[in-house]
Amino acid sequence: MVRLTSTVHLRACTIQALERGRVTRNAYLENRLNGSPHPAGIPQAGRSGQTNRRALNKLESPILNSVVVPPSAPADSDAPRTRLSQWLPLIINVAITLSLYEIYEFTRGLIPHNGPLAISHAHAVWDWEVHHGLFVEPAWQQFWLKGNHILGWFRFTPEEITDFLNTGYLYVHFIGTVVFLFWLFFFRRHLFAFVRNVFFVATGVALMIYMLYPLAPPRLAPNLFYDNRHYTFVDTVQKVLGSVSDASQIGYNPYAAMPSLHFGWALIIGGTLFFTLKPWILRILGLCYPMFMLSVIVVSGNHFFADAIGSVFVVAFSVLVNLLWKRLRAYWSRARVQQSEVALQEPALAS
Repeated sequence: MVRLTSTVHLRACTIQALERGRVTRNAYLENRLNGSPHPAGIPQAGRSGQTNRRALNKLESPILNSVVVPPSAPADSDAPRTRLSQWLPLIINVAITLSLYEIYEFTRGLIPHNGPLAISHAHAVWDWEVHHGLFVEPAWQQFWLKGNHILGWFRFTPEEITDFLNTGYLYVHFIGTVVFLFWLFFFRRHLFAFVRNVFFVATGVALMIYMLYPLAPPRLAPNLFYDNRHYTFVDTVQKVLGSVSDASQIGYNPYAAMPSLHFGWALIIGGTLFFTLKPWILRILGLCYPMFMLSVIVVSGNHFFADAIGSVFVVAFSVLVNLLWKRLRAYWSRARVQQSEVALQEPALAS
């Protein structure tokens, strides 16, 4: 009876530690292979370590979803498997992320390019911004692209600023996201799955909005009034992407502007850096990244301010969905633990 009580208590402590993130599956198995019956974060229980060791040899955890390897197994024989287990999660996550991104790009390109409807929606967004005092995109573009700028000892021409905007819009957006995900995987592993899923949900929601509400970006929307005259936005990416007819190929949709995933992804990155980094200077720099991306998408004429506002709602919705999913998984895990404890107690009560 004492041995059974020790086993049940150790099992409950193991599951609780795993749920709180105090011990990972790999750390748990490595401690078992080294002969330690109590991984970090799991309190000792029972009359002796030998009793708990024999109990753990027969323990099958529903959270780990695998039988614990006995400590007598030789560690050297599992060395290649241990190295593979260290890289396998990264390989799997990279494969899943790239596959879903390619599916997103392909599906976005298949959305019918309804130009007249997209331009009509652009005028509706322009009208909304004018009535709320937000239509300042032309002022931003004129300030940065109509003259030279001096920053310290550096002098920037409109052509250099245009190249800088195109680099930020076409390359920094994607490369910065990839670098951030690698950093998150190696240095904030406990947050990786949650943040990755926020990216996935936000991208999926954005794709559905692209289908339901095609929107032309300012650079492709004619007859927008600013300062009592028609204003034509400078198309900074035209020399890179070409004309609309040339760029409208599979994987590209010029009328997928609401919401702006450039700003949405940057907001996820900046928010994560702000809440996870400790030095205040680094947290502030993390918040500068979405501000930088907002400037890029607006000055280059690729998005309205309203597109960035839509991104805020999409990201907030994605975070709420993942928080709800996390709570449901925790509830199901607790239910499985309770069922396991009842199953362990039934034989003792029967005897």
